[in-house]
Amino acid sequence: MSYRDLTVESMLRALARDLPSRDALITPTIRWTFAELDRRADIVARSLVNAGLRKGDRAAVWATNRPEWVLLQFALARAGIILVTVNTSLKAHEVEYLLRQSQANALFLIAGFRDVNYVEIFRSLPALPDLRHVFFMDDGEPPQGMRSFRELEAESPEAVFEPQDVDDVINMQYTSGTTGFPKGVMLTHRNIVNNGHAIATVLNYTPADRVCVPVPLFHCFGCVIGVMGAYTHGASIALVEAFDPLQVLETIHKERCTSIYGVPTM
Repeated sequence: MSYRDLTVESMLRALARDLPSRDALITPTIRWTFAELDRRADIVARSLVNAGLRKGDRAAVWATNRPEWVLLQFALARAGIILVTVNTSLKAHEVEYLLRQSQANALFLIAGFRDVNYVEIFRSLPALPDLRHVFFMDDGEPPQGMRSFRELEAESPEAVFEPQDVDDVINMQYTSGTTGFPKGVMLTHRNIVNNGHAIATVLNYTPADRVCVPVPLFHCFGCVIGVMGAYTHGASIALVEAFDPLQVLETIHKERCTSIYGVPTM
């Protein structure tokens, strides 16, 4: 069983149909099957459309490896909204450049990570004329001027999703900018689904596999090779929020992971 040459959202629909009760996403706080992930993605996608976002709009996600990140990856895709990935270590001028250059219409962010306060950074930025929606992904009362992500997870009225093609852009990732300003690389459904499929085929993944993903989702290693790679072959993902050796080993042991991703230093 494998999936390729599909849109991101139609791949999830196929997984929910073919492997509804199989674990899709596992963290210390949640365990979602493919049917559950599909149901949640549909609710959030409807909420986004009802909030005024449309196919071709761009939504930046500035967060660590949380279940909501993967949920958004599929919810945005279902609505045809382009996911713009944001490095969790960016400083104010870098975030401003990314949001302005990508013409982001929505931003999803957590309170912060390590010693970086995302809310303070965001509040320090000059006006961004394209940015219409800001959603706070942590629990509790959202900061002033932001809406709670939990609102999007509540049941929402039906919405019409615009038709999509496998060659529509659905993901934008920024290069490091080592020798100049970072460039937003425009990736299509076919790009990321088939990239994941190729990797998973070489690794011989099946629905019996469980992939430990401690690499950041904002990078293609996480959201493409990690998420798409596993799901094109029906494998489960055990997600680690940020790399910690003990937490990774505990995850591998508890979930009986058959595969793990990492860079040499990890």
